[in-house]
Amino acid sequence: MDGGKGFPSGSDVLAHIFRRVQGNARRRLRLVCRHWRQVIDTRTATSLKSRAMTLVVTVERAYVFDDLSTERCSFEMTQWPGRFWDPTKMVGSCNGIICLCDRIGNILLHNPVNHEYLAVPSLPPGYHNGTPIWHQTYSFTHDQATGRYMVVHAPRIFGGQVMVFVLGEASWRDVAVPFPTHNFKDGFLTIDSTMYWAVEGKKGKKVIMSFELDGERAPSVVPLPSSTADDSWRLTQVLGRLAIVLGKEVWVMEQLRWSRWYSLQFWRPRNQPKWHGSQHLTRPHFALGSNRVLAWQWLPKGGGCALYQYTASNDTTKARRGTVDIGGSGQGTMVAEITTAYDTFQRFDYVQTMEKLRVYKCW
Repeated sequence: MDGGKGFPSGSDVLAHIFRRVQGNARRRLRLVCRHWRQVIDTRTATSLKSRAMTLVVTVERAYVFDDLSTERCSFEMTQWPGRFWDPTKMVGSCNGIICLCDRIGNILLHNPVNHEYLAVPSLPPGYHNGTPIWHQTYSFTHDQATGRYMVVHAPRIFGGQVMVFVLGEASWRDVAVPFPTHNFKDGFLTIDSTMYWAVEGKKGKKVIMSFELDGERAPSVVPLPSSTADDSWRLTQVLGRLAIVLGKEVWVMEQLRWSRWYSLQFWRPRNQPKWHGSQHLTRPHFALGSNRVLAWQWLPKGGGCALYQYTASNDTTKARRGTVDIGGSGQGTMVAEITTAYDTFQRFDYVQTMEKLRVYKCW
């Protein structure tokens, strides 16, 4: 209490009220005024990351694992749209809302907890270019500063602009973006309201572009980290931060500087059959907390794949958070077996929410 003489202050009363409000609604209340935002940020638990679960998505099913140490699926999303939208790919998940994309580029938002669906309006004419990788042309993000959810579409033929749909608005809008060369293979993602994508710079050198979708700042170049790793790399995010998998290294952006978090070592036991295959980091998300990662491998008898959890070593001579030996004997723990007949496998962070999607529909 800071109101004097034992009486609660206005901030105490607000904090008591805000703690009784669901997390998603509380984030929207942050936008009312600076005082409310300060009380919510400092006096209540607004972050959902602390209770994030693991979501594994295949064409046929989606599984949620609350605790991977139990080796059992917490629950299966029985009404997964992939069963009637064939084939459906997942774009991303924000605060319990899942963004899906079908084979012709239609976007569907889904809340598995209350079984709500919300179909986003179609792109304007001329944007359907028939690409077989539609889901790679979209990203789904939540801007913490404004509380807005956004679907961002970067056309495969990047014509100097992207399309942005804000939940609560009626239509897509154009956002002019310079540097049109876009390499989907290397990644395209949006964190908060900042878009990152790979471009071909001078003499074919690849760089990362950063652009704020509100258009208030000029685009900037994010140079690749100084590394001796090979040229294979892809953009990703680790614990909500921009990251890049560069060869066998994982670099994470911290306070506008690259930090080498993990050094990766991939092993293949000698007694492993050739047809068994190697282990790979899960995509698009692989981090579990600050020192654990997830990898996957096809089951030797077919019919699915296995998830393995690895903990980084305490040796920080090569990387800030240690070395991760993937596939080595006795190094990892198999935490799940996933049944699937397809080679499409995605892993995301997920939280449960009762947020209603219908409140955003205004078209």
